[in-house]
Amino acid sequence: MEYLFWSGEIYSAGRTAQFERRYDLPERVLPPRGGELCPIPSPPTPSAQLVRIAARAHGVATQQ
Repeated sequence: MEYLFWSGEIYSAGRTAQFERRYDLPERVLPPRGGELCPIPSPPTPSAQLVRIAARAHGVATQQ
């Protein structure tokens, strides 16, 4: 069961009173999709955002 959980075949549907994981199928755990929730960015966008965040953290392009 843990292998199926970690591979994404089944999902956690909660916990028991003994804190054991309850498993269920993804279609019964996730809410139905009512259209696209958010647009999927193009491949260069996430890496460009990470570069911007890293540059800002290092003080690149800041006024002194």
